[in-house]
Amino acid sequence: MAFSNQVQGLDEVIRNLNIEIAKIKGATKQGLVKSLALVRYNTEHTPPLTPVDLGNLRASWFVVTADSVPVGKGTEQFKGPKAAEMLSDHSSTVQECQQIAQSDAIKKIIVIGGYSANYAVYVHELLGTASGKEIMWSRVGSGPKWLEWAFTRSQQDILVIIAENARVK
Repeated sequence: MAFSNQVQGLDEVIRNLNIEIAKIKGATKQGLVKSLALVRYNTEHTPPLTPVDLGNLRASWFVVTADSVPVGKGTEQFKGPKAAEMLSDHSSTVQECQQIAQSDAIKKIIVIGGYSANYAVYVHELLGTASGKEIMWSRVGSGPKWLEWAFTRSQQDILVIIAENARVK
């Protein structure tokens, strides 16, 4: 009987391991997307809430990955005299973010979420007073730093969601 210096069945084991690793990667991405859904939920249900005037800021929310169809209200939800401009900005922002996610997709799992409204950062950081006047938020419970607080409140839940989704089943 001749001795073989090759491990038999190794190719099959490696193939099966790669299948399971791909499931973990996919599940991790799914966990990140679900985590952003939780953060979004918190911006709408736990103060400080997302400020509302016409609702365009809320409508500009999006989530993209390297290989997914963008998730977000954007299309047809913008109102007011700048609705067409906001829709155009939304589309270009989402497309740019998806290109960023795709550019590093081979090396990393990338999920990008946020608001496409060009004034989102300004409103988010609007603390204290505006032009010397008290800020009168039009939505009860809304206020500055709503997204930051949603991430802060959700931190432990985000870790749990990612861990639960990344388990090999």
